Amino acid sequence: MILYENKGDSFYAERRRVFNTNPHLHHHLEILYISQGEMEAVINDEVYRAAAGDVVFVFPNQIHAFTDLTPIRGHIIIASPDDFPEFVTLFKSNLPISPILHPENKEIHNLFRNISQAMQKKPPYYREIQRGYSLALLSLLVPMMELHPQNTLNLSIAQQVLLYCDEHYTEPLSLELLSRRFGVSRFYISHVFSDKIKINFNNYVHMLRIQAAKQLLRHDSRSVTEIAYLVGYNNMRSFNRRFFAAIGTTPSDYRRLHTAES
Repeated sequence: MILYENKGDSFYAERRRVFNTNPHLHHHLEILYISQGEMEAVINDEVYRAAAGDVVFVFPNQIHAFTDLTPIRGHIIIASPDDFPEFVTLFKSNLPISPILHPENKEIHNLFRNISQAMQKKPPYYREIQRGYSLALLSLLVPMMELHPQNTLNLSIAQQVLLYCDEHYTEPLSLELLSRRFGVSRFYISHVFSDKIKINFNNYVHMLRIQAAKQLLRHDSRSVTEIAYLVGYNNMRSFNRRFFAAIGTTPSDYRRLHTAES
């Protein structure tokens, strides 16, 4: 699931105290820096541990999930590989042998911090600032990775289904629609979610919408009603009910809490 300041942006960054997320995938890079604590990352069914000082580097089209094992702090960057033509072929044609990096260069922590600050404060030309810092960051991280080639033209049906949901979660989605689009049975589509994502289809779509709503509530000035419609809900009652069930607070209270913490 890709979450931005608005739907047109292709870059997102912030400091975080919680990294827990259900399995998902997208066309973007997802890069985490752990400054405190420990987490478990499951990427393409492989389990990894990351601790303070580590970087978790998820390439496009990899099914991944994170679980916080201790109180944790760090930074997250989600970006389109197309934003970095210097590296785009590498990212789209390869996978890392291990997604966990152990950098000793202190400048890497500073770059994550500077990128998050630019996203939060939005100084003049902040997008250009983000790209400059991000390019410097990638130039340090990429040489640390051992890569092997992947065939990006042969994504599994499961990957294609999940990518479609990631790109269309603001629209009406159903098992019938996915069955017709991908030429497989509703049972197979349902099995993709129960097997790969460990939740059912409807809950997965609501998860994408609620996560998108959380980011908009924290970083966008539009009203709660506007945000509900932006992420795919047709009425406020359904949005409020789903948001409270997932987060344990109302959208309005969630926004106020975040504002108080800023």
